[in-house]
Amino acid sequence: FQWFIRFCCFKTVKVPRYDGTTETFTLDTKNPNFDLYEEYLNTQTRYSMLKNVNKEEADNMLKLNKEAAIKRFNYYKNLSN
Repeated sequence: FQWFIRFCCFKTVKVPRYDGTTETFTLDTKNPNFDLYEEYLNTQTRYSMLKNVNKEEADNMLKLNKEAAIKRFNYYKNLSN
């Protein structure tokens, strides 16, 4: 899962669980701190280089990426309720 890799920087472990005997989905995690999201992505060359090429576009892409990550996390969180 892509979100598992992205949230590892927040020192949380995202483990989706499905035991096969029930219809339930369990997400074992704390809520991530999305304030650290940009800091984490900037540790990856593919994201940090975007700012060197086109800062305005990079900021826009980061905003969209963060919104998508929050939406994706909330989706999985709702599945586990």
